[in-house]
Amino acid sequence: MALSTNRTLITQTGINTHQVLNVGGLDSAGIATFLNFKTGSTNVHNIGIEAAGINVLGGDTPIGSGATIYDDGGARFSGIVTATSFHGDISQATGAAAGLGTALSQTQTDPLNKIYFTNKVLSISTTTTIDHPATANLAYTQYGDIKIEDGHDLIIKDSDDFKYDILGISTTKIPSNQFPSGLSGDLTGNVTGNVTGNVTGNLTGNVTGNATGLNSDSSINTTGTITATSFSGDGGSITGVNSPVFYGKQGTSQNVDHATYTTITNLTSTSINIGGGFNTTTGVFTVPAGKGGTYFLHGGAGIDDVQNNDYIQVTFMKNGSRIGPYARTWSPDQNDQIIDANLTTIMNLSAGDTVNFQVYHTGNATEPTEENRCFFGGYRLAV
Repeated sequence: MALSTNRTLITQTGINTHQVLNVGGLDSAGIATFLNFKTGSTNVHNIGIEAAGINVLGGDTPIGSGATIYDDGGARFSGIVTATSFHGDISQATGAAAGLGTALSQTQTDPLNKIYFTNKVLSISTTTTIDHPATANLAYTQYGDIKIEDGHDLIIKDSDDFKYDILGISTTKIPSNQFPSGLSGDLTGNVTGNVTGNVTGNLTGNVTGNATGLNSDSSINTTGTITATSFSGDGGSITGVNSPVFYGKQGTSQNVDHATYTTITNLTSTSINIGGGFNTTTGVFTVPAGKGGTYFLHGGAGIDDVQNNDYIQVTFMKNGSRIGPYARTWSPDQNDQIIDANLTTIMNLSAGDTVNFQVYHTGNATEPTEENRCFFGGYRLAV
């Protein structure tokens, strides 16, 4: 074996492991195996690499397929980074839960690091179900307002509770700050699940299911319209169902020509006109808009100075046509008598229909009515 100060040429077939060689350079076309390789503070051995720093000639340094250390000091990881603690500014970190707020500063020594803010509105832009663990009392958020976007729902699972504005700092709409203890203001979107408590204001949309105990006596009070395919029960406590109600008694007598059907008019005494539509002067009732239905009608008329063997007859008119039924009263075997006739009927009427009450007599001349015996009235029985 010959040695050179610049280059070592190994000519023998093997090197004894006990030999120590001072070699300025080593060329090998095969595999060189050593216990470790060391230069400066960098040591490569069989269990790892010890290095004060890694630099690939000033370029970025990939470590496997999931991490890269960049020459600008940054590092990118595609997996999970786990550490006992993290230090420095994390204001650009994403994906973490908001907690109770975001610090105004990420610098630990800055007083603003201990002062927090929360945005006003939490937008629900996808259908979301709140289902907290059975070990929890409720789910909550620090947001003061929740906006449910069109086409989406916020669902609170049965037996779960949800409380928003947990910090109680909202200045907008909801003083009681929680479901289900109270909700004030506008709620837009669909509510799925049970609603327990009082609802004050307007409810627009459909209610599917049972509404029980909206008042302490299990009654429902509303100033609007309740529409349903059917209503059950005796309806004994329902008010306004029979509206309109109208009635009028004749205030002054009128003349009725011989053998002529004449509408009873001047029904200005003791008049009732609930729901509108009754003209007491003309004696005509017009069904108001939205008030069509089945009506009970009743009328009566008295004629003075009716002679022997004459009679009076009464009937109803609908939209200008006499439709019956008829009622007739004959004079007794005396002259100059006051005789009257009364008639009751049930009639289906639509909005805009008109009804009135007429009298007819067979006397020889024009005769006056007996105003105390002339009247006309009715009310709606059912929708």
